[in-house]
Order: sequence, then structure tokens, then C-alpha cells
Amino acid sequence: MEQYGFRMNNSIEAASFSAINEILKTMYNRLSVGEVFCDPKKALDFVNHGILVGKLEFYGTGGKFLTFIQSYFRGRYQNILINKINAYDKCLF
Repeated sequence: MEQYGFRMNNSIEAASFSAINEILKTMYNRLSVGEVFCDPKKALDFVNHGILVGKLEFYGTGGKFLTFIQSYFRGRYQNILINKINAYDKCLF
């Protein structure tokens, strides 16, 4: 599968058509079908970034991948609503 998000001349319609076409071709050939759709930006909105990086390190993640994750969080803000009061948390990696 190809990436369609944030690329010129691509749309959700093109992505949907491509995915459905690949699924139908695979089913026609009597093979198993599996898809994973994820939006890491949304998933990471609900996780404390410091805790996540700490757990990644604890479970043995390191090197370039951990550096990549830390650079993704660097300078970002989390906006958390607690009892109708906004609390901001800046990532300081």
C-alpha cells in the first residue's frame, strides 16, 4: 500500500479506491486480508509523552527509533482538560 496523507494530488478517495481494489484482488485470489489504519498524531494526543518515552526505554527501545520518537515530541505541547481547566505540558526532550 502507498501513503496518501500529506502528498500532493492524492485524496481520501484515491486512498479508499486503492485499498478496496487491493482487498478485492487479494480475496479473489483466495488469500487472507489484513489492514492496519492508524493516526499516530491522534493516538499520541492522549498519552503523556514523558511516560511513553520512559516505557519505551524500559522495554529496551533505543537508538535511532527512540531518537526519532523524542524528536517528534520535542517542542510540542499537550493540552489536557482537568475539571474544565486547561493544563499545558511542554515536552522538554
